[in-house]
Amino acid sequence: MRPMWRCALVLFAACGNDGPPTCPIDTVQLDGTVGGTSVHESGAPTSYAFNNVFGPTRGAVSIGFGTSGVVDLSWADLVADDQTTPASGLLLLSTSAPYCVKAATLTPRHGGGVSFAMTTLLSGSCSGAPIDGSVEGCASP
Repeated sequence: MRPMWRCALVLFAACGNDGPPTCPIDTVQLDGTVGGTSVHESGAPTSYAFNNVFGPTRGAVSIGFGTSGVVDLSWADLVADDQTTPASGLLLLSTSAPYCVKAATLTPRHGGGVSFAMTTLLSGSCSGAPIDGSVEGCASP
């Protein structure tokens, strides 16, 4: 009698973009629209600082890009690598006034860097008028 061999091969693949991008080392990338204007920034960060939550201090990331652009986001709870947390803060594009980031998500990436999605923007201060648009991005020092 011949032995029967049975094999099963199962492949799992993830396709598509299921969230903000992940940046290679020494890169900042932002893509989206703000008030009907396309936003695209890509290049090396001009500054980068990341501090997770410690005790009563909020977590914060500050990313400089372009000639004078800044993303400043903060969050309330300790967040592990590759986990997402709600955040809020400030978006300053090189060519416009600042925007309040009323709602965003932030994901620290294993090996360094962050990904983020800024989904609710307000004009100027956080009591300003809502602005149509959203911006996704990432940064890695």
